[in-house]
Amino acid sequence: MGKKTAWLQSGILVLTIFLISCGQAPQEPAANAVIPTALQLEYQEMEFIGFIHFTVNTFTDKEWGYGDESPDIFNPTEFDAEQWAQAAKVAGMKQLILTVKHHDGFCLWPSKYTEHSVKQSPWKNGQGDIVAEFVEACHQNGLKVGLYLSPWDRNHADYGTPAYIDYYYNQLRELLTEYGEISEIWFDGANGGTGFYGGARETRRIDRTSYYRWPETWALVKKLQPNILIFSDAGPDIRWIGNERGYAGLTNWSMINTNNITVGGADQAYLNTGDPDGNNWLIPLCNTSIRPGWFYHAKEDNQVKSLQQLLDVYYKSVGRNGVLLLNLPPDKTGRFQKNDIKALQKFRTTLDETFSMNLARGKSVEASSHRHKHAQFEPGNIVDEDPASYWAAEDPVREASLEIDLGEPMEFDRILLQEPIRLGQRISEFEIKGHIKNEWTRLAQGTTIGYKRLLRIPTVQADKLQIFIKNANNTPAISNFGLYQASPREKAIQAVSLFGEALYSADPAEAALEKYTEAKVDFEKQPDSPEALVWYGRRTAYLGRYRESIDIYTQGIEQFPKDARFYRHRGHRYISVREFDLAILDFEKAAALIAGTKDTIEPDGMPNAQNIPISSLHSNIWYHLGLAYYLTNDLENALRVYREAFKDPQNNDKLVSTTHWLYMTLRLLDREVEAKEALEPIHADMSIIENMAYHRLCLLYKGEIRIESLTDPEFSDIMNDAVAYGIGNWFFYNGEKEKAKEVFEKILQGQGWASFGYIAAEADFVRVFN
Repeated sequence: MGKKTAWLQSGILVLTIFLISCGQAPQEPAANAVIPTALQLEYQEMEFIGFIHFTVNTFTDKEWGYGDESPDIFNPTEFDAEQWAQAAKVAGMKQLILTVKHHDGFCLWPSKYTEHSVKQSPWKNGQGDIVAEFVEACHQNGLKVGLYLSPWDRNHADYGTPAYIDYYYNQLRELLTEYGEISEIWFDGANGGTGFYGGARETRRIDRTSYYRWPETWALVKKLQPNILIFSDAGPDIRWIGNERGYAGLTNWSMINTNNITVGGADQAYLNTGDPDGNNWLIPLCNTSIRPGWFYHAKEDNQVKSLQQLLDVYYKSVGRNGVLLLNLPPDKTGRFQKNDIKALQKFRTTLDETFSMNLARGKSVEASSHRHKHAQFEPGNIVDEDPASYWAAEDPVREASLEIDLGEPMEFDRILLQEPIRLGQRISEFEIKGHIKNEWTRLAQGTTIGYKRLLRIPTVQADKLQIFIKNANNTPAISNFGLYQASPREKAIQAVSLFGEALYSADPAEAALEKYTEAKVDFEKQPDSPEALVWYGRRTAYLGRYRESIDIYTQGIEQFPKDARFYRHRGHRYISVREFDLAILDFEKAAALIAGTKDTIEPDGMPNAQNIPISSLHSNIWYHLGLAYYLTNDLENALRVYREAFKDPQNNDKLVSTTHWLYMTLRLLDREVEAKEALEPIHADMSIIENMAYHRLCLLYKGEIRIESLTDPEFSDIMNDAVAYGIGNWFFYNGEKEKAKEVFEKILQGQGWASFGYIAAEADFVRVFN
């Protein structure tokens, strides 16, 4: 062997040793069976896109045209596609989708296959082309282009026959060959009905499963535009989220089983949540309009979504693994109305303010499991804000935890989580805790993460965070984690529902604000008065500012640690914000403080019609403590407390309210005989000042009134929530669980989230039906 060969082999050996010692990049975790394509990944990363509904309906003030509208009415005198594109770009949208033909059949381009189009309109003397100007404006402003060509056509004489499909395909060829690159095509589920149909004026029905020949249609689209993505209930690339509010489900898988989905006939609840065992990856698209309608109506100029409404949609779409598609309808001039543009700009500014600084960026991270102990998968990757890097656990692991050390207490109220979805969607349950004042406190919990999960929580200060991945279908992996402080433009979160929804208080009435101001001034004059401090906290709570009231009562406890009232009121507000364990601690402390003391009347903050207080300090402590145990499903303790409440003197109002909760507790414990006995003191001719709802419910339980006399379809105010909850339980006790579920759902659709009936319905729904 020559010197040259020996040197070469020696060099190879040294290089091999060097590579081993440095550690070559190990193999990535195995991808799931169903993963997104590269185009789907790009689409999901856009996050926010726009819809434009514009046609003859804009000029007729309709949502759905009948098909007999004359092209003569279409004349947008100040049409400006550039304004559309610039407004979308400033708002942060990455794509615009235009309704080139809605159900009325009017075409926004001069199609060779129909006269029902812009070429017969006065706009530009029939020489204009909305689609061409739209596409050019989008491309000039760096926006991708999508088109919506309604499958249903209420104008075309051949609709419902095979000839119409030939017409439809010809129009697809026009749009997908004559206007450059098109990134998305929209097919919705409108499937026939009444129409003009070339003058026939009749109803035409089609077989939605076969008429449009969807597999053939999709194949044609892909042939004409290989890089296009197709939207419909069944994809094949993007799916509808199942509603037009723009809300994805709290659980939202990107996978769907498309075998049994019919376009226009899919199960909307299924679309809203996806399927962990689905056979196809379909991006969840969440569509809604910035106004009540999809087309422009002058009467809606003052009904543009508020900043808070737009933010709510964003967090429930992009923040739940979806893409937000927000509709912006141009007016009769062909331009976006100023109110819509102002709303968009304010929305974008607020999001930019909120997510401008990630407080977790670059912080120290440790994990319970670190794949091969290699830098490619190190825990710190979750805080580098690089979407390509990620942390991963070892292969056998399905549960794991990470801890982020912030170095010092930091204030935040928004949390971001992302998975590297090119490997598939894996995590199905997680929990986040914060280290606050030397204690670990749960801040949030959820199911799916996917591309992005945004969590809104009440403002906290923590110096460490823990992420617990409790369940996954493959090796857990996280690409990004972030902590943010919401823009001051956003309303403060008062609570997080048991479903994980952020809860906000409504704007208070002037009278409540006046009373609050009086109480605040009174406290400032008498800072050492427990009475003034109690009322300051109560008036703050009546504004719906429960977090502030909790802080006030905490101050009261520090100043007056032996005054049970502060524990009683703070416990009440802990119930309001769904922190039941803390409420129980407060009420148990209050109960200990009142032991052996004389009961006192507790004045009402919102007096009843007779201005006669019906409750006392003792009764309120026992009543609310029993409720707190009931809400945590600790029924034995609830029973103990409610029976303790009866040891104090009972007026009729206290009697019926306590009996109501006692009865339901006993029924849930399957102690029907005792439940029946508990109702014996209740009779129809009792004099009730305030708790009429509870009285009527007790009479229902006794069988002395019919359920129909209690039914109220509104279920809107506090008393109605209480009645509705009692009715729901009555159905539940009698084996009609589906009816009970319907009642609870009705309650939860209302706005009274701080009422006890609402909270109890929420707790039961999560426990029994979720």
